[in-house]
Amino acid sequence: MAAFAPEGNAGLAPAEGEIDYLAAFKVMLGEATPRGALGMRLALWLVALAPIWLWGRLTTFSALAIPRRTALLRELLRHRSFVVRELTTLLKFCAAMVLLGDPAVRARSGYDNVQATEEAESGVRRKLPVVADDAGAPVRVWPGHDAGDGIDEEGAESTREVG
Repeated sequence: MAAFAPEGNAGLAPAEGEIDYLAAFKVMLGEATPRGALGMRLALWLVALAPIWLWGRLTTFSALAIPRRTALLRELLRHRSFVVRELTTLLKFCAAMVLLGDPAVRARSGYDNVQATEEAESGVRRKLPVVADDAGAPVRVWPGHDAGDGIDEEGAESTREVG
């Protein structure tokens, strides 16, 4: 999973030895549903053997240099088969969770936006307009929704029913 964010780069890239992907993957497998764990195992095998079936090279993913691993992952993420793309994306998601689970990596990435945190802690809230559905029950909708969004031309909330 290290090829998704090679060490020594900026942002999400961890310092050498900072992330233990194998231990984190084992934890994820243990916490996943049986179907989820199966998908993760299939994704791992698909990527591990990709140099053989995709490039025709008698080698595995782990034997490749990091730049070649990254290139292979890029190819897999753009593969014509939906299953290949999705299983590779599943591994990418696992790598992202491991990386963002490490406080030092998360701090370097800028993921935790201080302004957003301060805004949430200050109690600033955004209220979505409320309209009624066909049964008359209130329904929250996104501002700017074109049909029956509960906002009149001046931007004020209206009380009209959607229907």
